[in-house]
Amino acid sequence: MPIKEKLLIYIIAFAQSGNSSTGLSGFLNNIYTDVSNLAWGIFILAWVIGAVLRGSPLPFKFKKGGDDLLTDAAIGALLVAIGTTVFSFIKALGHQI
Repeated sequence: MPIKEKLLIYIIAFAQSGNSSTGLSGFLNNIYTDVSNLAWGIFILAWVIGAVLRGSPLPFKFKKGGDDLLTDAAIGALLVAIGTTVFSFIKALGHQI
């Protein structure tokens, strides 16, 4: 399902849930979960493509691209891990208030 359609479904579901904190909390939790899953999926895909290019019997130019992709994927994974940790902390603080 395209991201635009999924976002529209979330907005409609939030509007139908009323202004209760459960509706907003559920809405944010769904967005957080989907974005986090998408980010980890992109990381895994980039890691696999980089590993395949790095180990393939292709010219050095492609192997260098595989190395770069692996490096970028590792940095991306670190940033996703930090981002999900910070957002989880903010979400936990939001539930306390």
